[in-house]
Formats: sequence, C-alpha cells, structure tokens
Amino acid sequence: MSPVATDVGRRGTLALLGAAALFAATSARAAPTILDVGEPVQTFCDALVAVMKAGSRNVPFPQRYNMLAPALNGTFDIEALLQAVIGPRWSALPESEKVRLRPAFNAFVIASWVANFDEYSGQRFDLLPTLRPVGSEEIVQVTIQKMSGDSKKLDFVMRQTPAGWQAVDVLLDGTISQVATQRSDFRSGIHGEDASALITNLQKKVSDLSGGTMHT
Repeated sequence: MSPVATDVGRRGTLALLGAAALFAATSARAAPTILDVGEPVQTFCDALVAVMKAGSRNVPFPQRYNMLAPALNGTFDIEALLQAVIGPRWSALPESEKVRLRPAFNAFVIASWVANFDEYSGQRFDLLPTLRPVGSEEIVQVTIQKMSGDSKKLDFVMRQTPAGWQAVDVLLDGTISQVATQRSDFRSGIHGEDASALITNLQKKVSDLSGGTMHT
C-alpha cells in the first residue's frame, strides 16, 4: 500500500473516531442523569433538614430564613416561578412593577418553606434513583420518610437553565402543583399594570408566616 493511501486511511479512521466521540458527547448531553439533575434538589433537601433541626423553639424565624435562602435560590428558578404564577399578565406589567414583585415573591417562597418545615423528628429525605421525563423537563422524585413510617412525596419539576438544572414547580404527592395553587391565590392581586395589591399581599403573608418577625 502506498504512503498516500495509508495516510488517507489514517485520516479517515481519525475522522470516524472524532465523529463517534462527538456523537457520544451529544448523546451524553441529551440523556441527563439523576446525579446532574438531582444535585440541586439534594442540596436543597439537606439545607431544609438543617433548618428543621434548628427548630422554631431554638432559632428565630429570620435566622432560619437566612439559613435556607442560599440553597433555595440556587435550586429554584424564582423568575420562572413568578412568571408562571402571574401568567399572561406578566408581559403586560411594566419593568418597575416587576422589580418590586421579584423580592416580595422570593421572600414569600422562602418563608413558606421555613414555616412548613419548622421542626425535626427524624424525617429523612430520599431521592428516587431515576428521573421521570416530561417533555424537556425532568421530574426528581423525593420521599419524605417519617419515623412513624408515614411518608409524603414531593416531585421537583426541573428545567435546564443558564444556571444549570433548576426547579420550576413542586408537586405535592405527585399531583398538587405549587404554581397552580399560588396562581389561584394571587390572580386577583394585579390590576392592569399595577401589582401593588399583590405585593402587599405577599408582604403580609411573609409577616404572618414569620409570626410578625419579618417585614419585607
């Protein structure tokens, strides 16, 4: 075989190997794993357990709020949650109202989790080892196992964002959408291009959830 033919053959083989490597990399990106998608959920669950162990009897609400906030804001896409809760009215709101809404809603989301998980009695958060794909989103299933043997299920609806995989909804017992519930609660808080009523409502909820110790 001539040197030219050998060189061509080598180049062809290298091209095939390169194409195979590219295909493998693309396939890997197209098939997310529980290690990738579940990591932020695990981080959030660990922070939630730490907040529960701190307990409402020993640690003031604002301190537990600050404990949970970094993990929650890393796990949840708050902007996507807010837009989903507001629905079609979001696009009609001026940027000035959106700027006012974002911190009020963020504070409400954090306060809600802190208030609902305020004591620890041996609960364990277990992530199921497999994902459940729904369109372009992935469901991370979490079982909250109690010492009594009872359990609850939380499904985190995860979406790929520029910041990585983040939650855009949570389903209680696999069916009750947090976004849908909040949308029903808050739909009357926006009047035209004015979100003042909703902002006031969110601020009141944070105050109530914190026992009057937080005012946003």
